[in-house]
Amino acid sequence: MNFKRFYLPLMALALAVACSKVEVEEAGDDEKVKETEVAVDHSIVRGEAVVRFSDDMISLIEADLAQGKVVTRSMGLNQALDEIGITSIRRLFPDAGEFEERTRREGLHKWYVVSYGTDVPQTRAASELGSVPGVEFLESRRKVGVAGFDDPDYSKQWGYLNTVHAGYDINVVPVWNNYTVGDPKVVVAVVDQGVDITHPDLAANCGSLHYSAINYNNTVVPGSHGTHVAGTIAAVNNNGIGCCGVAGGDAAKGEKGVTIMSCEILRDVVTNGKTETLNGSVPTAIKWAADHGAVICQNSWAYSYDMNGDGKLNSSELAKALAGKVNTSDRVAIDYFIKYAGCDNNGNQLPDSPMKGGLVVFAAGNENIANGVPANYEPVVAVAAIESSGAKAWYSNYGDFIDIAAPGSSVYSTFPGGKYGSLNGTSMACPHVSGVAALLVSCLGGPDFTCDELKERLLSTKRKELVPSSIGGLVDAMGALAYGGDFVPEMVKDLKASALSNEVSLTWSVTGDADGHPAFGYSVLTGKDKALVESADPANGKLTGVLQTVVTIDGTVGEAVSVDISDLDFSTTYYVKVVGYSYARSYGEASYVLSFVTGRNNPPVIELGSGSVMTLKAHETAKIDVSIHDPDGHDFTVAYKPGSAADSFARTLDGKMTVTIKAPEAEPGEYSGEISATDKYGAVASKSISYIILENTPPRRIKDLEDVFASAVGTEFSLNASDYFTDPDGEDLTYSFTVSNPSVVHMNRNGNRIIGTVLKYGAATVTVTAADARKATATAEFRILAREASIEYVAYPNPVTDVLNLATGKDVEDVHIKITSITGKTVFEGDLKASAFSPAKVDMSACAPGRYTAVFKVGTKEHRCTIVKK
Repeated sequence: MNFKRFYLPLMALALAVACSKVEVEEAGDDEKVKETEVAVDHSIVRGEAVVRFSDDMISLIEADLAQGKVVTRSMGLNQALDEIGITSIRRLFPDAGEFEERTRREGLHKWYVVSYGTDVPQTRAASELGSVPGVEFLESRRKVGVAGFDDPDYSKQWGYLNTVHAGYDINVVPVWNNYTVGDPKVVVAVVDQGVDITHPDLAANCGSLHYSAINYNNTVVPGSHGTHVAGTIAAVNNNGIGCCGVAGGDAAKGEKGVTIMSCEILRDVVTNGKTETLNGSVPTAIKWAADHGAVICQNSWAYSYDMNGDGKLNSSELAKALAGKVNTSDRVAIDYFIKYAGCDNNGNQLPDSPMKGGLVVFAAGNENIANGVPANYEPVVAVAAIESSGAKAWYSNYGDFIDIAAPGSSVYSTFPGGKYGSLNGTSMACPHVSGVAALLVSCLGGPDFTCDELKERLLSTKRKELVPSSIGGLVDAMGALAYGGDFVPEMVKDLKASALSNEVSLTWSVTGDADGHPAFGYSVLTGKDKALVESADPANGKLTGVLQTVVTIDGTVGEAVSVDISDLDFSTTYYVKVVGYSYARSYGEASYVLSFVTGRNNPPVIELGSGSVMTLKAHETAKIDVSIHDPDGHDFTVAYKPGSAADSFARTLDGKMTVTIKAPEAEPGEYSGEISATDKYGAVASKSISYIILENTPPRRIKDLEDVFASAVGTEFSLNASDYFTDPDGEDLTYSFTVSNPSVVHMNRNGNRIIGTVLKYGAATVTVTAADARKATATAEFRILAREASIEYVAYPNPVTDVLNLATGKDVEDVHIKITSITGKTVFEGDLKASAFSPAKVDMSACAPGRYTAVFKVGTKEHRCTIVKK
């Protein structure tokens, strides 16, 4: 819902009538315009005027009007009947039964609502009625509009406990915990839209008496705004559903909250798809509430000055709004409520009433201007709105007329039909104050408790320092309850002290006042001079020579309190006492003075997660966990002095401490680092971390690499280098390689595996190097020969100068070789062994140059070729 639609104050605009007989409320000469200048004033209820008759006139017409007649013995009134088409004349404040006596004594029986044709211009109607003899006062009715525990949605209600911006709430939780959650004897009249009295989170706190000032009967039509307001005041608490009310009771404990009385003055009706707001009689509703048991009158509405009906204030309308004041008929109803709520006909407090007189609370309005009506009427409590940050809500009206402020933005509460939701506005702030007022009456109410005392408590304890001065001060439920210093905690009798080093832990039980309400806090007074501690008095500020520690309490009577006091002197006798106080800083009797002796300062304790000396091989890294604590609980700092470049200290964000030793970072030898811890008072502890880095042993080859013979391009092969190398120190080695002829084979490495792919036929040598962390190495090599599969042998070089090589297949074979010259002379014949990588060798250096025939017999195969000798 847009906040501009929140209902603002209901207000009656006095008609300017040129008649000497009639008292009128002038709003300025600019209101005295011809009827044609303003066709319709949308801020006025058409077809109605409120009049006050003289005593003589009442004696003449009252009997006739009581019978429902409109024709009376008043000739002037009868003439107006014909001129403006009067359809009814009814009492503004109906017969009050048992309270009719005081109604007449206050002159309220002389107020009537005259209804006439809605097509009659209001200036004409005012002129006709104002000329009737016996009409003492008349005014138009100005339209009004709204001003904007285990319960699962309690966390959404920041106005009760602000966990984001601490303190910017109504401070109601201590009241719930220790004093009251509401009392059904306290009746709060919600003058607004109707309340959904069947809502599951409201029904238990809705009474049986309700009133519609629209239909003038006991049937109210639920509205979103009125139901939302009522939920803030008295939604049932601790019932496992929905939200909480400020004074909603405690269903789990069987404690009912305050009673909601719905007094309907506004009703939205939809006709042909268009929403229209019906305005009931505000004075009638307020007086009815007083006559039927209400002692708090909640009003989240304000007068409308939107005369042209465009939904905003132009300069003329704004001027009227800034100068506006409460209608007389509304004022007399408010005065009546304040004077007679909770009272008999003579104004004496009724025996079963919790309060003498009534409190009337009004929302300030949402135009962000320096006025609000009727909130500016001095006897009422005017409520502005704050954001959750404590800032003035941007829409809230402000100014000297504001009495108090309360949470008004994103307020979560009940909606009709069992629903829930959030709204913004001073309409939402107002029921926070009404709810707090209801809590105060629930706790303090009874014989001789007056509305004046209630108002004084609310306004005298508002927290001015938290909010802008233009909106008064933030309502303080606990402060208002404690106002006046009536609650004084009893003396603490079980104070105990336990000292450790220069700190002491004090314990005692929460004490309460005579009614069992717990202390709000304690002043703990500590010192070395017993006489000064005994005479110290926080109530008058006498604290010379003592240390004062203030402790606030959020607990019940009998619960344990524990307080630690630190930074005392070591090995010293101290004296201590505690004094309880109420929220209003009313101090009780001090406890007996107790003595204790502080201890000496113990240095921090350092513990290492390994032995005193560590031995590391040249490649190793070690981590040592370090644990440091202070036996006295003091803060401490840590320093580390390394023994070499190999050791370092680290501390993580979570406080874990580690010393790391990286042997490769330093030469072999013996080293010692030192870690030290110093507490805030200078006590030091230190510990050495010694380590030995051993000499490095280089890697070594454990077997030769096998040569590779490939008979096709694209052949892939691999070997695991760790099968051929080892490290005596047990460290993992890293491997690299070089290739003599990269055009023949492509090599790469994956971890310890060396992988090759034959690119073309030819030969290459691959050298593999194994290295340890200190770069000590060992090497090995293998050969690669790639040859077509069809070639069974190779004789080279050819021509030959000295030695002829004969290479066969991959494996070693027996070869019979015979070489003859062209003349048939045998120059060599014999059996040799040959393979691809170990060819048979024939020395031909002594042979003459020329052509020779070589015959190679391998197994059963015989090969013949020509050899040229150079």
